[in-house]
Amino acid sequence: MVISAKRLSHLVTQQRIAELQASYRLFPGKGPVFYACDNNPTNELVATFFPTDPPTLLAERGDSTSLMYQQPAASGTRYQGRNETFWEHQGEAKAGDTARTR
Repeated sequence: MVISAKRLSHLVTQQRIAELQASYRLFPGKGPVFYACDNNPTNELVATFFPTDPPTLLAERGDSTSLMYQQPAASGTRYQGRNETFWEHQGEAKAGDTARTR
């Protein structure tokens, strides 16, 4: 798929606006939602979902925060960050780096 420079510029601008809206919580978010990784409450991922354009997710784990953008998915909801993914389907969530999903 070939994207024109104008369309690419528009997409990059949209993502930057969504990043600022989520990071500064300029939109009301859904959450925070708490996920216990490996059924261990001390190994927790905290997710807040924002209705930005494109939709975003702020995921917090330990002292790290990751911004992710919603991506097309055959089923469930999938978000992709710089080096990580989050996928939720039928009440079960998986999160991890792009090479390996937990």
